[in-house]
Amino acid sequence: MARSDLLGTVRRNRRAGGFALIETAYAPGVVLPWHEHEHANFCFVLAGGYDERYGTRSRTCEPGTFIVHPAGERHADVHGAAPVRLLTVEIEAERLRAMPEAASILHDSLDARGAGYERLSAALEREFRNRDAASNLALEALVLEVLATGLRTRDAEHDASPAWLARLVAEIDGEPAAEHTMSSLAGKAGVDPTHLARVFRRHHGCSVGAYVRTRRVRAACGALRASIDPLSTIAAGAGFADQSHFSRVFRAVMGMSPSDYRRETTLRAS
Repeated sequence: MARSDLLGTVRRNRRAGGFALIETAYAPGVVLPWHEHEHANFCFVLAGGYDERYGTRSRTCEPGTFIVHPAGERHADVHGAAPVRLLTVEIEAERLRAMPEAASILHDSLDARGAGYERLSAALEREFRNRDAASNLALEALVLEVLATGLRTRDAEHDASPAWLARLVAEIDGEPAAEHTMSSLAGKAGVDPTHLARVFRRHHGCSVGAYVRTRRVRAACGALRASIDPLSTIAAGAGFADQSHFSRVFRAVMGMSPSDYRRETTLRAS
């Protein structure tokens, strides 16, 4: 096995129909600094999980998540306590020119999950390991199906995502420690709390409460890396009721305790 960039290990790679497929493994707790890729790609998370910052936004990447990285997009990752495996697909230049409509999915960042993507992820991984006479054709067909599914997801999000939802998400991202409630957020959006909950989950794949908790943990991650403040101070600053609650939520999101996270990130930075 050959070492890849950014601490990962390339376990397998192959080409099929103008597509390059690469399986990469990462050790637990890896922290990848800001970086970018010369060529656009999409990937599936096969195992493990991590939090990724891209531009001014962030996302949680779990098994079955479909992620598009446009060429030159800067992003940084913090991996959890379990090993991470990714299956990445790049489109070779000649094939890219031959399918501009399908390849347009690679122009903008995108992440999506759901039963359809879990099925495609499993099928792509299974066929990636096959070496029979039909496997290259099957891989090519699956990659095209992934691109088509991604296009539909992107178009549905562009068509249906309401402006009020973007405003609420920006408000939560800007002040994750604030005392957000469903009633207050729904009032600002001018919608019913039940409608807010349903629309939010459809577009973000989680509840409003889970989203807020994740954003608070990410804010705490920044404080843990940048300061030597006590955990109780960081917990309060990130909007948690107490240190005990902070530690439980942090471990659930990051797969390790706040103290372990601080120690690991400090060691990697030194």
